[in-house]
Amino acid sequence: MKSVNRVLFCAGLITSSLTTGMALAETEQILPNAKWVNLQTAPFKILKNNASGVEISIGKMPLPKSAAGAVGAHPYSFSVTTPSGKTVVQDGLFSPASLADFKIALAANTLPETGAYNVSVNCIYGELDGEDRYIQPELYECWAQDVFIYSTNARTKINTLKFETIAKSYAPVLSFAPQEQYLPASLGFIFNTVNSNSQLASHKLKIRDIARGTCCGFEKSFRFSELLEAAKSQGNKNFLIDMGYEGSISVSGPSEMSSRFGEGKTSDQQKANVVVYYSVIPSRSQVNVFFLNYHFLYAFDSKGGDVVGRSGSTGAASHAFDRESITLKMQVNGSTATPVSVIFGSHLPDQTMALMEGGDAKFSWEGGALEVPWNEVAKAAGTDHPVVSIARGSHAVFPRPGTYAVLMNNIAVLTEDAGGGDVVLPQGFASDKLTSELSVSNEFTQKNYQLRDLEIMELNPKSDTAVLTFSGYWVTIFFGKGDAKFPPFTDRETDPDQYSKTAAKPGRTPGLPALTEW
Repeated sequence: MKSVNRVLFCAGLITSSLTTGMALAETEQILPNAKWVNLQTAPFKILKNNASGVEISIGKMPLPKSAAGAVGAHPYSFSVTTPSGKTVVQDGLFSPASLADFKIALAANTLPETGAYNVSVNCIYGELDGEDRYIQPELYECWAQDVFIYSTNARTKINTLKFETIAKSYAPVLSFAPQEQYLPASLGFIFNTVNSNSQLASHKLKIRDIARGTCCGFEKSFRFSELLEAAKSQGNKNFLIDMGYEGSISVSGPSEMSSRFGEGKTSDQQKANVVVYYSVIPSRSQVNVFFLNYHFLYAFDSKGGDVVGRSGSTGAASHAFDRESITLKMQVNGSTATPVSVIFGSHLPDQTMALMEGGDAKFSWEGGALEVPWNEVAKAAGTDHPVVSIARGSHAVFPRPGTYAVLMNNIAVLTEDAGGGDVVLPQGFASDKLTSELSVSNEFTQKNYQLRDLEIMELNPKSDTAVLTFSGYWVTIFFGKGDAKFPPFTDRETDPDQYSKTAAKPGRTPGLPALTEW
C-alpha cells in the first residue's frame, strides 16, 4: 500500500495537513483518478466577500521545483487563520463532485475578526500508474493568500455611522513640495483602465514568487493590459508584481511607462483622475475606537527626481507604484466620531528619520511614522481639515513643512523637501480658508481632488477596487530591500492598533520635541 509523503513547497510555510504515512487508499475518495489535475481555472479567485460570508474558487496550482515528472497539482486540503493567528478552519478537505467545485466557503459567523485572513491551500502531486492513480503522492503548500475580511460585528458598528460624511469632514489639505511631478491618482488611472494608454498597455511585466528568494520558481509573464485580471487571480501573498524597472542611481525607466507617467502632473489624464481614497478599520483592542485612513496612491515614485522617461532624471530607489497615507484615530460619540490623533506615515518602519537644518539633523526618530495629538495638528484656518506636508518624489507625509532625511549610520542617504509648494484641496473646500503659507499657485491648474471609498469592506473581483485583492507586493525597491504591499495589506489596515502604538510621538518619545519646536 502506497503512503502519502510530505514535502515543503517553500521551506517552513506548510503548517499541518495529512498525517505522515496515510495510506493512498484513504485518499481515493477524493482522488478518484488523475483527471482532477486538469483544472484550468485561475489558482485562487474570490467570488464573494460580503456580509453573508466569503467564497473562493480554487483552480490550477503551480508545482514545486522538486516535481520532476509530476503530471500536476491536485488541491487536497486548506486551512484558514484569523488576523491574530487563531485557526478558523484546520485541514478542510476538498471533496468536489466536478472540476468546478473546488471551493472554500466561509460563513460570516465563523469570521470573528476584521483584517487579513490567511488562506493556505495544500496540494498533492506525483507520477501516475497505468490506472491513472498517483504513485507515492507528495503533499505541499501550493498557495498562501491573504483575504481582507470585515467581521459581522464590525459591519454592524460601522454601518451605524455615516462614514462618507465623516471622511469628508476631515479630508486633508495636501501641501506638496515645490517641483513635485506626481499627484495621487485613481486606481483606474494607475492601472490604465481609465483613459487607457495603448503604449503602456503593451508594457511587459511579470508576477514572480519571492518567498525565500525564488525557491518555488513560480513566474508568469503578461502585459500591462492584463494586470487587473492577473492581480485578481494570482494574488498569492508571496508574489511580486515585477514591472521590469528597479530604480538605481540614474535610470529613466521603460518607454512604455514614460508614455503614460512621463508627463507628470501636466498630463490632462492625470488632472482628471486626482483622487484620495479613504477606508475605515475598527480597533481590535479599544471599544468605540476606529481608524480612518486617507490613502494617497501614485503611479510613480521618483525619489526626489524628475518624471520617469527623462534620461538620468529619477532618483535612487525610484519605482513604479507608490502608496502613502495618514490615519486619524477616531473616538465614537453616539452617532458620530471625533479625531483623537493623526498618524503620518513617513517611509518604512525600520528607517531612521530626521528633520534637517543647515545640512545637519536637528533631531531624529525611529520607525518612520509620527502620531500627533489632534489639537496639535496643523489645520486649514477655521476648519477641521488637517494640512499634510508631502515630500517631493517619495510622497512621504509629514506634520510640518521642512527638509527631512532618511539616515543610515547618521548619514543622510535621502534628503527631501516636504510641503511649501502647490496645494490640492478636497472638493467643495473654500480656498479662502487657506493661510498665506498655503496658497494655490496661479500656475497650478489642478486645485481639487475627488474623495472615494476604497471599498475594502467588500473587497472582491466585482468591486471597483478589485485590483487590491492582490495580497502580494506591488512595489520593488533596491532589488528586494523594502518590497511593499498596497492597502488593505499594509500595517495601517492589518493592525492599526500596533501601528499607532509603535509610531513616534512628538513631545513624548525621548529626544523628539513637540511640534511647536520643529
